[in-house]
Amino acid sequence: MIRGDKTIAQISKEYGIHENLAYKWKDTALKGMEEALTDKRKVRHKTPEAERDRLLKIIGEQACIIDLQKKISSMI
Repeated sequence: MIRGDKTIAQISKEYGIHENLAYKWKDTALKGMEEALTDKRKVRHKTPEAERDRLLKIIGEQACIIDLQKKISSMI
C-alpha cells in the first residue's frame, strides 16, 4: 500500500477490511515513519530563569542527600 504495488481497494479486498480502515492504517504508518526519522537531537532553548530554577532544584536535592548522609554517618 505504501510502496504503491497495490491499490487500497485491492488490499482492502485481500484482507477483508473496509477501505477507510486501510487509509487510516496507511496514514498512521506514514506518521510513525516520519516521527521515527525526525531529528530528536534538537536543543531545547530554556530561559535563563528556567535553567537557574532547574539547577537550584538539583542543588537543593543534593543538599538534602548530603545532610541525610551526615546524620546516618554520625549514628554509626
